Amino acid sequence: MAGEGKGRRQPVHADDLADACLKALDNEHTYQQEYNLSGGETLTYTQMVRLIFGLLGRKPRVCFVNRSLMNAMASMISVLPGLHHVTPAMLGRMEEDFCFDHARAAEDFSYDPRGFLETSYYSHFSYRPNAAEKNKHVLSELKKKKILVTGAGGFIGFSLCRYLVARGCSVYAVLRDARQLHELGSQVTPVVIDDLCEVHDWQEMLADIDVVVHLAGYVHERAGNLSEKAGLQCTRLNVGVTRRLATAAASAGVKRFLYVSSVKVHGETSNHDESVTEYIDLYPEGSYAKSKLTAENLLREIESTTGMETVIVRPPLVYGPGVKANFLRLMKLVEKGIPLPLAAVDNRRSFIYLENLVDVLALSLVHPAAAGETFLVSDDECVSTPVLINMLADRLGVTPRLFPISVQVMRLLAAVGGERSTVDRLVQSLVINATHVRDTLDWEPPCSMEQGISKTVYWYQQLYDPVQARPSQLAAYASSW
Repeated sequence: MAGEGKGRRQPVHADDLADACLKALDNEHTYQQEYNLSGGETLTYTQMVRLIFGLLGRKPRVCFVNRSLMNAMASMISVLPGLHHVTPAMLGRMEEDFCFDHARAAEDFSYDPRGFLETSYYSHFSYRPNAAEKNKHVLSELKKKKILVTGAGGFIGFSLCRYLVARGCSVYAVLRDARQLHELGSQVTPVVIDDLCEVHDWQEMLADIDVVVHLAGYVHERAGNLSEKAGLQCTRLNVGVTRRLATAAASAGVKRFLYVSSVKVHGETSNHDESVTEYIDLYPEGSYAKSKLTAENLLREIESTTGMETVIVRPPLVYGPGVKANFLRLMKLVEKGIPLPLAAVDNRRSFIYLENLVDVLALSLVHPAAAGETFLVSDDECVSTPVLINMLADRLGVTPRLFPISVQVMRLLAAVGGERSTVDRLVQSLVINATHVRDTLDWEPPCSMEQGISKTVYWYQQLYDPVQARPSQLAAYASSW
């Protein structure tokens, strides 16, 4: 790439251009007027190249060469058949800004373009295009639904709201701060609640709602080593709020209640050669997992007495753009080249990519066969910790630095440092058998793990790039449904 590819552009999607033309034709005030149109965000050439590679699940290979050398190369290339358009002038434009202000168009006929990130994501960047077509007719039912989503400002909730909006749903987003949904605009109705534990009457909020998605909860990253006080708070939020919300939903005539639980109700581990299914015994460890299981049992009781359809989904660790906690810390360690004593680890763990989870949640909202079911969900692949680190390192463009240490020694050292639970998750196996959800809903994860890791690393690189600030929507790639 000539120079550093810092020329800024605002690419416009063809659908946005067509929409602007139709709006201008229908507006009497636009006669004999001229308007500048631009895309929803400003990107450099380098950012666009990296974005496209990331969406394709490929590692971007961008290098910068001396401008004079590139001009000389362009002059030689331009004489070749079919490459006459590759000129020094064309390459020079990659360093120039070419941006418009579309404020006048927005004022006169409500021009509101989507970003390059969003429109690219909605195209066909998927290794498995057939997965999206399998249940297309079922997902079309979402257009008719009014859906209330708790935890809408969170990692999963934000992406789910974006997906539902794209499907034409009326979404009511329960969250602490309405600004968390500013990118979704007027398509989402924010329901701002600072403390769900203080809400004792949900009836007004549930009027005319068809489906409730309950994501809000006391998350396990904060609840791994709970004090007695924190454990009580975990129970209040995960059990008490769920009971009141579900009871009110049933009374209000809500047709279906989707509860996002956790694989942790089955315990923290599985045998290396065995997998967890919905039919095995439950061994919740700690207040978080126990509160999730208690909430599940309460929902089944409410379902049996009221007839409100209930669907329970148990995901493993969710990764994707916007991920936090241990997965984000692992990416930082790998990128910095910190030696990790994990080369001798021989385990297998299931994960689920954010896009895959949101896809199966959306399908569970409307699929007739989902009513009354409990689903364990995961990506197709399960990998060992060393394999995961190698995948991250490859996408980050660094060499993984792994060395072997006995697992027993690691656990001993971790116990001294108060990180025993973190090490256990890195060295133990937890394999999910997701056959039930795939057979029942005819579901296939739309993204492979390889693609999910690529997109996650791409988001990470944009968010933590120290060279320059990234556009807000690009930095919030977690919301790019």
